[in-house]
Amino acid sequence: MYWKTFEMKIAVVTSSIGTNRLLDPIPFDNVDYHAFVDDSASNNKWITHPTISFSSDPTYFNRRNAKVYKILPFAFLPEYDYYFWIDSTHILETNPLEVIENICPIQMLQFSNILKEIVYI
Repeated sequence: MYWKTFEMKIAVVTSSIGTNRLLDPIPFDNVDYHAFVDDSASNNKWITHPTISFSSDPTYFNRRNAKVYKILPFAFLPEYDYYFWIDSTHILETNPLEVIENICPIQMLQFSNILKEIVYI
């Protein structure tokens, strides 16, 4: 199958802006964990990135700023082939490679363009 013909780069992405604390991820081979956070000391098991303020809405400021990374992970981390978004209050317990190998051929919630494969679960 296609995904076995090259070394895939997989990013698990989350964003924690405001009061949420990042949970420790379960490590999987060839998977990088990226967190867009407003407090880089919140967890050292994630590759943390500072957030950029996009929203001016005082009520949903944090939520809207976090959504940018959810919708456009490839804009901030362009070197990956697959992106998995998880909520910062959840832990990914299944190896993303298994999801790609077993579910993507069934055309789960897969969004494609000519540059990247993006899987939202």
